[in-house]
Amino acid sequence: MTDTKAKLLSHARLKELFAYDPETGLLTRNVAVGSVRAGTVTGGSTDQYGYKKINVDKCTHLVHRLVREKHHERYACHA
Repeated sequence: MTDTKAKLLSHARLKELFAYDPETGLLTRNVAVGSVRAGTVTGGSTDQYGYKKINVDKCTHLVHRLVREKHHERYACHA
């Protein structure tokens, strides 16, 4: 499973890894990670409440919170 005690995702790291298009609502990767290419729309999985989630730097992140962080520069890891 994921390590929820991992470091929080900093705003700088978020900007490095992802781009958000407010017109389409899509979060795309800026850099390749493993087998996922740069420019790929984040898919992830859906939790029991219907929220999309992805793993970044050994921590599970809710996609809508990552998008909010890009606008407000504050974020907490999903436990």
